[in-house]
Formats: sequence, structure tokens, C-alpha cells
Amino acid sequence: MIVLHIMRRVFCLLTWFACALPVFAEQSASLIVAVDSSRSLKSSDISAVHDALSRGLEGVSPELRIGLVTFDDTARWLIEPTPDRDGVLQALKAVEPAGTTTVLYDGIFLAAQAMEGGGALVVVSDGKDENSAVTVSDIEGLCARQKIRLVTVGVGRNIDDRALRRLALLTRGVYLGGSVESVAGGLSGAVETAMAGLETGQESGEIHEEQSSATQPAPAAKKPVRVRPKQPLSRLSWQELTILALLGMSLLIGAGTVWWILHRRRSGRCAVCGTLLPDDDGNCPACQIEAIRTSAENREVADEDTTRVPDLGVGAMAFETRPDGVDRTVALGEIAVLTVREDGREPRDYTLPRDRIFAVGRAPKVNTLQVRDQTVSAQHFKIVYKDLHFYVVDLWTTNGTSVNHECVRVHPLASGDVIRAGLTEFVFSSQGGVQQKDGAKNTPPPLQ
Repeated sequence: MIVLHIMRRVFCLLTWFACALPVFAEQSASLIVAVDSSRSLKSSDISAVHDALSRGLEGVSPELRIGLVTFDDTARWLIEPTPDRDGVLQALKAVEPAGTTTVLYDGIFLAAQAMEGGGALVVVSDGKDENSAVTVSDIEGLCARQKIRLVTVGVGRNIDDRALRRLALLTRGVYLGGSVESVAGGLSGAVETAMAGLETGQESGEIHEEQSSATQPAPAAKKPVRVRPKQPLSRLSWQELTILALLGMSLLIGAGTVWWILHRRRSGRCAVCGTLLPDDDGNCPACQIEAIRTSAENREVADEDTTRVPDLGVGAMAFETRPDGVDRTVALGEIAVLTVREDGREPRDYTLPRDRIFAVGRAPKVNTLQVRDQTVSAQHFKIVYKDLHFYVVDLWTTNGTSVNHECVRVHPLASGDVIRAGLTEFVFSSQGGVQQKDGAKNTPPPLQ
């Protein structure tokens, strides 16, 4: 019971660990959009960002999760990274300018903190920062540690082109210029370049010049590029870790089961049912009894018409007590011998008397022949002599009595027949010799 309790605890612990792996496993790369929502922009500017972003995302790999951060007086998450792009666009469409200051650096830093798996951070702003708690150096260090590339876009009436270029350069990212329309045409290429930098570790350093003319047509949107960031060899995905954990759990349970079986065997108990084994290290009697019972139930009883014999008398089917005195009278002629083959003992021969019933069973005193086989009943069968024939009579036992592998109740015996009771075999033979009534057998001396 203690072993089973320990194994149950270990199983619960490993199950919890396998379920928690997705939480602790390395996160995949993501695409975060940080939009300036201060009053330095107009509602029409944010609406233009929404339209350009919806077109630009068509060329971005659908495998990337997308999140949305806005910043004015404070920085906040509107949508955390999710595969639901329509939800992100709907949230952006509902943004209205607010606040009196712009914490640009705080907004970038807030978004970068959540990108543990790296990725691209698109910053849409006029480039002006007011009253942020972090600096450009803080952003540079965080982006370097978490492998984040900034894709900056200028929007608004007075764009600080220099600040946006600097952010892109320090993070090995891309500056798309001071036109919102550049998001529609250049977002997919900028994200692809940023992701390529994550895979190879090379610096991007590419800077897109701002479009100088509003009448210049926007570049055609590129075809969708499926970006699959490569996982470092030293790290595994949470699916792979889950499979490894389940395999380890299976091996541990298997090893525990083998140990438990061996421990039960060494402790002197059956590994199947737990029954105490005999002192001679034999097979489990309970399991053997069950096997014999099942075998007896599946065997067909011999046709009673072919085994019908004259009435053997009431005593043939009843229990009797062994007589205290044994007649030692010697009879010449053909004798019948019963050879006992019992597990763990040498074969023994017993002469069958003709003038009384020969009872076989496990109980002492009430049987002519006592066997120690635990699968044999107290009185299992009797051998009766009647009308020049010996008959075996089953005493209505649970496991039954068989002759030559056929379950019987009453059956005449012929020389060579094998009687089986439990796990013990009895071979009936008829041969010439001298019969002693105490059960001993002597071979007649050769003729002179």
C-alpha cells in the first residue's frame, strides 16, 4: 500500500509538471504595435494608422501573434499578444487622442518587456517624448537582451525624424519614414528583415528613407511571407517538453511497477494476487486454483451414457474414515497400481485394493492416500472395484476430476489412464504381481 501511495503521488506531480510546461516553456516571437495616442495626433491620424496597418498585416505571416500598446500620459496594454488580428484592429480603431504629454519611451519599454521570445516592435509616433521614466539606453539594453527589433514610423504634424531613426538604429531595426502609407507597403518587408536578424544574429541596420512626396504612389504590397523563427538548439518547444515529460513519467511508472513485482516476489507473496507463497517457494496456490477452476468450467463433461456403470453403493460417493487396522493378506494374480506424480515429490506407487474403496484427498485420516496439493479437495475422488473393473468417482468437487484430460464424474479405468486432480496426476496401471493390503507392491519372483 505504501508503494502504491508513493507511485500515486509521483504520478500527480509529473502530471502537474506536464500541464505547467507551456507556462515555463520559451515563448514564440511576436509582433507588437505601439501607437501614440496623445493629443499631438489627431483622430484622423489614428484612423489613417488603422487603415495602413490593416493593409500592411496582409503581407505578414499569420503565425505571428500581435499585440497593441498605446501611450499618452501613461503607457497601457490594449490587446496582449494574440492570433486574433481583427480584435487588434478593432481596438486600434476605437482609440481617441487623450492626455497632455507623451511617454514614448515608457510605451516602448512596456511592450518590449512582454516580448520574451523576441520579435518586431512597430512604433507609430511623432518621435517626441515627455516625462518618461526610462531612457533610450534602457530600451537599447532590453531590446538587445530579448532580441527585439524596432520598426519606427513617423506620424503627426511635427515629426522628430532624428529620434525615430535613432531608435531603429540602436535596436538594429528599420525606419519606414514619416508617412503612414509606408506601413501599408513596407510593414511586411520590415518585419521579415527583423525576423531574419533574429534567426541569423546579423545586424539589419537598414533604414528606409522617408517618402518626400505625398503624391508618390505607395509601393505595391508584397505577397505574404511565412516567417517561422528558428528555436535555438539548446531550447525545446513546450510541445516537445510535454512529450519528453510524459515519456519520463511512463518510464518511471513502469520501473516502479517492476520494482513492486520483484519486491512482492522477494517478500514471499504472489506478485499477482498478494497471497502468501508456500515455504518451498512453489507456485501460488490461489492463482493455480483459479486457473484450474476456469479450465474445469471450460471443459465438457464426458457423456454419461458412455460412462454409466452399475450402482457402486452408497459408500462410493460418501466420505469415510480410514480403518485403524490394515489387513496384510497377500493375493496372487494381476494387481492394479496407482502411481502418484505430485509436484515437488518423487513419484510413488500404491496398490489398489479390490475389497474396499481407495479414497484420495488432502485431509488426513479420512483418505486412504493423502496429498499435500492445496488445489485438491479434502476428499477429491475414490477408486472403487466393481464387477471386475476399477472406477474413478469424483466426490462432487469444485475443481473436478479428469481422466485423460476429460472431466468426469464416474469413469471406468483402463491401464495407462491418467487421472488429474488439481495439479497432481495419478496414473492407473494393471500388471502382474503380488498385492499386499497395506498398499505396498512387490514384484513376483521370476519362474525357476
